[in-house]
Amino acid sequence: MKNITKLLSLLIMLFMCQTLQAQKDTIIVKTKNDTILTIKVDKDKDNVDIEILDDDDDEEYDHDEDWDEDWDDDDDDDKKSRAKIRLGMLDIGISAYQTEETGFNMPSELEYMEQKFINSTHVGWHVVNLKLPLAAKGKPVLFGISTGLVANFSKYSFENDFRLSTEAARFEDAVSFTEESFDKNRLSAVYAAVPVLLEFNSNPAKSSKSFNLSAGYVHNFLLTANHKLKNNDIGKVKVKNNFHLRKNYGMLEGRIGYGPLNFYVQYGLDNMFQDNEGPELRPINFGVNIIPR
Repeated sequence: MKNITKLLSLLIMLFMCQTLQAQKDTIIVKTKNDTILTIKVDKDKDNVDIEILDDDDDEEYDHDEDWDEDWDDDDDDDKKSRAKIRLGMLDIGISAYQTEETGFNMPSELEYMEQKFINSTHVGWHVVNLKLPLAAKGKPVLFGISTGLVANFSKYSFENDFRLSTEAARFEDAVSFTEESFDKNRLSAVYAAVPVLLEFNSNPAKSSKSFNLSAGYVHNFLLTANHKLKNNDIGKVKVKNNFHLRKNYGMLEGRIGYGPLNFYVQYGLDNMFQDNEGPELRPINFGVNIIPR
């Protein structure tokens, strides 16, 4: 039976020799019964040298029973060191703004900007996220650089009733107070955002038990905006205009969490409106990342 096993192994190796591309190749195969087949091919001389060693004659070879596991581990480590592309991650939270002096409480001159926070929503759709590892090949990726493309949807819901004109030179002048009562008075904006974050994951091999921390910068580019009113008398009225919102601005971003539960906050480095065209308010987004990063 042992000789039959050797013969079958030999036939397989001879077939493999026909497909070798190098000028000189060596194949070393260890069978289940600890037989070592060593095949050397020299195409220039059309020679095939075959050496068969039994278990007692193969001291020069490493009989590591876990050689196949080590091979798999090396492959896994290599995969861990590669860049990762993630699609469709989602942030859900609140979009707000504040003044440098009074925070979320609006001063008397900006009382009309008081928010309904429960209806002021932020949704960040991560169209594509690319994580670049900061680790040597085969090493655990504890640190990395995260970037990509995000679509940010910010909706600011107001406590007070007013209409907005599209003709005014400033946002304050566009506000027209009315005796109408609205069920919904909301300013919405859509931004394309590009983040650059430094990430730390304490357990990259098992994300469900990893402490996650990231911080960095995100830049927003205004795509479109509108003002929406709703009540029983007028139904729904939506007016598309940028209403003097800043066309692009930067934010500081931080994220922290454990396993699948992660929280985020974004703080504006610039005013929400164009300089000298609106009140000085800093945008803020915060919430939860419902799909683990």
